[in-house]
Amino acid sequence: MTFFNYFLVSLLLAITPGPDIVFVFTQSLQHRLQAGMIVVLGLCTGLLWHMLLVLLGVSSLLLSSPNALIFIQSLGVLYLCYLGYNSFLSVRQKTNLLKEITDSREINPAKPHWRKFYLRGFVMNATNPKVLLFFIAILPQFLDVTRQDIGIAWQTVILGLLSVLATFICFSGVALFAGVLSKHLSHSVIASNAINIFSGSVFFGLATYLVLDFILI
Repeated sequence: MTFFNYFLVSLLLAITPGPDIVFVFTQSLQHRLQAGMIVVLGLCTGLLWHMLLVLLGVSSLLLSSPNALIFIQSLGVLYLCYLGYNSFLSVRQKTNLLKEITDSREINPAKPHWRKFYLRGFVMNATNPKVLLFFIAILPQFLDVTRQDIGIAWQTVILGLLSVLATFICFSGVALFAGVLSKHLSHSVIASNAINIFSGSVFFGLATYLVLDFILI
């Protein structure tokens, strides 16, 4: 019953609008469904990373060191700014390409390798202090120290995997919706440029949100 309750909590937190959902939506909208699903896998791997830190006791050390949290947060902010810059850069590249196209074929941007999308998702979660706080503050409340059949370490692993499952279910739905929408808009260069501009703005907005959120904590 404890595991089931934790899974419900994880589902509720996963579907709550936040930076991760926005990130999955924009990536799927900008680069289609397959890219969005790879981003989701990266995000899920980021959860596994935090679970590993909890098991090793590293999370507690990070939370006790403000400088370490600032460093991790800074990496995430810089990476989001990098993605935002690339999104705006692709608008200029598409505009130049449009001038050289004389037929009416669909124009698609060069697709980055799947590893890039996977890394984007992983970095997004691995550098998110709120995910770290979730595994430190919420997950332990569902651990049962009285259980003799399953030790604390294995309970932590099970709960971590339930978080991954809940995240995958919710974020896959977001990626599917955005991917279908992207497929219908990709035939228009104007719409494609608008998506890139929107995505770039979102990335910079997320970076600003992370900075302000950390300052106000």
